[in-house]
Amino acid sequence: MNHWPRFVGRGKMRDFCSVDILSAYPMNTPLSIAAYTWLGVRRQDVYATIRKADIANFCFCAKERSVVSSNETEIRNLIERWLDGIQKHNLDQILPNHSSDILMFDLPGPVQLQGIEAYKESWIPLFVCLREDGIFDLSEINVTAGEEVAFATALIHCSGTEPNGEKSSVLGRLTIGLRKINGQWIVIHEHHSEPSPGQLQELGYNR
Repeated sequence: MNHWPRFVGRGKMRDFCSVDILSAYPMNTPLSIAAYTWLGVRRQDVYATIRKADIANFCFCAKERSVVSSNETEIRNLIERWLDGIQKHNLDQILPNHSSDILMFDLPGPVQLQGIEAYKESWIPLFVCLREDGIFDLSEINVTAGEEVAFATALIHCSGTEPNGEKSSVLGRLTIGLRKINGQWIVIHEHHSEPSPGQLQELGYNR
């Protein structure tokens, strides 16, 4: 237990030795009793100090876990609202919590889209493809969140009707990058991708 408080001993040598002597032996052994006597401390005081340290450490860890859990929940809720907006073809529900300078790598291209207007326009062709019987859904959603930066991944399941009337289905991959700005999680990067055509065919999907 190298986290024992350094102030339990008297003087530098006793302060140094206290960590090794007091942590190496049980508190009720003759050697440890002699060590406590030499250091001039009471076992009750050491117990009390350790309890306070353990309680403080427990409270700190619990707070950290609570913050992480809260951030992950907020991001999952954001993704669920975004997904619901796509399924309802509702841009007013898709666009919130997206940066005005969002950078997007989309499936059909171009290589990249920059800005909220370009991001908004990218959804129109998909809505045409989905129409009334199309499907856009997510699975395997994973969120990793810190206090100010986070990312999320998921698999995209999309099927619909192409403008030429052909049916298509795609298994895609989604990656989202977020930053917490003024207390709100904001999507600053969104990346949609898919496996190669050969891999998709093996999985039973047709582009």
